[in-house]
Amino acid sequence: MVIVLVAIILVRQEILLSNMKEVNTEQDVKLYLHDRNIPYIVKYVRLVNALCKVSQDKMSAFEIVEVAKIITIKCEIYTGLGLTPELILAVMERESNFNPNAVSKARAYGLMQVMRSTAELHLALLGYGNVFSKDLMFNPIINVEIGIAELVRLRKLFLSEGVDSWLIVLTAYFWGERNAWELLNSKKRASLPSLEYGRGVLRLADKWKELSLN
Repeated sequence: MVIVLVAIILVRQEILLSNMKEVNTEQDVKLYLHDRNIPYIVKYVRLVNALCKVSQDKMSAFEIVEVAKIITIKCEIYTGLGLTPELILAVMERESNFNPNAVSKARAYGLMQVMRSTAELHLALLGYGNVFSKDLMFNPIINVEIGIAELVRLRKLFLSEGVDSWLIVLTAYFWGERNAWELLNSKKRASLPSLEYGRGVLRLADKWKELSLN
């Protein structure tokens, strides 16, 4: 199966750029060069292989390839923000254990456990219209793209306020922006949401790094 997926990836390299969103000319050139660079392809293949190990019984080959493509492209675009495949895989593992059909008690959906309010912030901007549906949330490709868009939005938001911390970004992703700000600014943290979610995700990201994903 992995060999077939690798073959699909290499064939699809020539059409990667045609499906990208939110890319300016400079980024487009950067991705064009990376698209033809062997280390870039190796990184992509390793990501597909990693997803195969954890999701081959939960996602189709096509879905695995497309999710890997979205992750790779977005991490290239937002490398300056510190977005990495390991971090995204860690969020997916923590949120849904790589189950694209996961639903939480709070009605968060899919691989990245996207809430309806979060989805509605990004659907139209990502080209998926402005009508929320569970079918969209259970599509692993769309779900991952929305989850990444929310991580990027939060990262930019906190950076604009002088807070350079993925721990706080992850706290906001899980607990919400307001709670993250209160946690950040309060001296009485015992009554506020814990930082443990973010710490756990970062530990998982380190685990993925140790598995030599890069």
